[in-house]
Amino acid sequence: MPVDEKDRIIAYKKLMILKRKYPDQYKEFEQFIRENKLAGYKNICKMWMGELYSDFKGDEEFDEDVDVEEDEDEYVEEDEDVEEDEDVEDEDVEEDEDEDVEEDEDVEEDEAVEEGEYVEIVCLANSKKMSGRCIAGKMIDSNKWIRPVSNREKEEISESARQYENGEMPKLLDIISVRVIKHKPTQHQKENYLIDEKYYWEKKDQFKESLESLLDYPDNLWGSGCSSKQGENDKIPERMCSEYSESLYLIAPQSLKIIVQIEGEGFYSAKRKVRAEFTYNDTTYLFTVTDPVVESKYLSGKDGFFPLSIKNVNLCVSLGMPYHGYCYKLLASLIEHS
Repeated sequence: MPVDEKDRIIAYKKLMILKRKYPDQYKEFEQFIRENKLAGYKNICKMWMGELYSDFKGDEEFDEDVDVEEDEDEYVEEDEDVEEDEDVEDEDVEEDEDEDVEEDEDVEEDEAVEEGEYVEIVCLANSKKMSGRCIAGKMIDSNKWIRPVSNREKEEISESARQYENGEMPKLLDIISVRVIKHKPTQHQKENYLIDEKYYWEKKDQFKESLESLLDYPDNLWGSGCSSKQGENDKIPERMCSEYSESLYLIAPQSLKIIVQIEGEGFYSAKRKVRAEFTYNDTTYLFTVTDPVVESKYLSGKDGFFPLSIKNVNLCVSLGMPYHGYCYKLLASLIEHS
């Protein structure tokens, strides 16, 4: 059997293990995988996972050798069976969705707003999320967090859904009126409200007061002691998310530094990344920056470590959606104000 064909079958076998054991990751990289099947499986795994490839090195089933003494016809038959597997998985997803609905019903209802009404929030987060944005803010009168979400799979807000009638886009500290349909809490993000995309968002004013009245004072940022390769105290096991009633905080840091460097060197996914290292309540955190303005500013410059003054600076930190068993903590915005 030619070497390339052997690698192709190995890659396919590994793909099936990945699909069965790590379905969320499989779905996210599915199209990329289909376009690169002919690569050797070790290289393709590195392409799929980047720095996360190391997560699979301890998986005995994923590392063990597979039997490739099969003819091409058998390989093709197995490839055609993928659609049947997907149908079975879809049935499982429906069952999981039913379970999720039951779990969501257990989430304590937030009576911050009436369903089918307009809400006014001070925009405190306007961060990157998939092809759209994650926008969140606080109601001035009640200090309640509201995160507008869409019906998209990842709940991001598209450009057309978030724009004002004059075509402008929301900015940090805008006071925004948004029409919501219903409260849509999850176990990891209880502040979510489904928006009505038939209505434009409206800018009512700009928040000019001190942000001190909007600050949060948690003891810590969703615990500590769980870190990614490049971060520090920047993730939490998904099963623990339900222990927290908030997935958003506006905080005053004790120190702040922006770090720009290449991450994932040695893998096909190596790229420059912007992180924020800061101290809060005497604990150090190192989060990925998803504030597009801050990210763009620092990516346009050199790599390095950039200490910042904390005078008149507040950070909006957020707990992201579950990914591979964890929810990652993000710096959603860095707000400088007078």
